[in-house]
Amino acid sequence: MKKVLAACGLLLSSTAFAGFGADSEAAFNFQTPSGNIYCVGDEYGEESFILCQIASVTTGYFNYGVNARRSYANVVTNYAFSENRATLGYGQTVRGGVWSCTSQKTGLTCKNKKGNGFFLSRKSQKKW
Repeated sequence: MKKVLAACGLLLSSTAFAGFGADSEAAFNFQTPSGNIYCVGDEYGEESFILCQIASVTTGYFNYGVNARRSYANVVTNYAFSENRATLGYGQTVRGGVWSCTSQKTGLTCKNKKGNGFFLSRKSQKKW
């Protein structure tokens, strides 16, 4: 079963990861336990990607993403993620295609197989 997330134009898969059922439409539509970081992604081989958004009270929303080739960041003016999402618990990792994301109490780390990625928390955001 595949769902289209119209707000982002992303095709999501129902593939399960730790803590989510196989039929969960939120398999790659998740948030961190703090509720401050939201992510969507896909698992389609070398073209797979993950896109996460973190809210900042002073500057709006920041998008951070990683695909097979690079990581990237930009500021957006609106919130673009579905409200129907699962929580990626602390210590859990989700993988799709060429990327993986791990949730820790200190924040969320996402990276591709080449090591490009980003770290997000309320205190700091970094991409490499």
